[in-house]
Amino acid sequence: MERNNKGQFIKGGIKGFKDYTGIQKNQLTFIEFSHIYTSPSGNRRPYWKVRCTCGNETVKSAYDVYSGHTKSCGCLHKTNTSKARKKHGEADTRLYYIWENMKKRCYNPKSDRYENYGARGIKVCDEWLEDYSNFSEWAHASGYEKHLTIERKDLNQNYCPENCTWITHKEQAQNRSTNKWVIIDGKKYSPIELEELYKIPVKTIYARIARGDTGENVVRPLGKRQFKKR
Repeated sequence: MERNNKGQFIKGGIKGFKDYTGIQKNQLTFIEFSHIYTSPSGNRRPYWKVRCTCGNETVKSAYDVYSGHTKSCGCLHKTNTSKARKKHGEADTRLYYIWENMKKRCYNPKSDRYENYGARGIKVCDEWLEDYSNFSEWAHASGYEKHLTIERKDLNQNYCPENCTWITHKEQAQNRSTNKWVIIDGKKYSPIELEELYKIPVKTIYARIARGDTGENVVRPLGKRQFKKR
């Protein structure tokens, strides 16, 4: 396999991808190619074994390391997290919990929500990723309150100040990319809206949609069968 240290495209086992062997970015140095990860959408991403300045070796996304999204094996995050805990005293607050979980669903493949975030390429901006204080300052300046949750304005873009806002859990449920819309008399309704309008449990509405019910059949009175088709 041809190799060089200039990041040129190479031939061989990782044809079409750059050879990063020996290149250092932040605290990580590329050691050797590991594998290709193919996302559900068909995107192919190379993963490399890297060595951190702390001595630890691990496997990371080549793109994340080279672009600077991943700066260490995780030791830098632990150090900054420890500093944030001591500096702000917010380690046990709801806002800190939101910050931690935002990162987990974007960067931890073991997270049950990773498939809808990290696997889709959704990331957290550098400003927030490495320093909780930046996220906290933005949150309080942007109207954060304990009953609100963070939401991306464009669900296909990253977590960053320009693309995030604070909304209620109800609003977030209506905005989910997996939401099931129902058309009644030419108007589009979310299951949450139908629950309020027709006093039918939202779980019943979702169950009817899953069975294939549409339109008024979704909101028929409880205990009644589907309306007859005309």
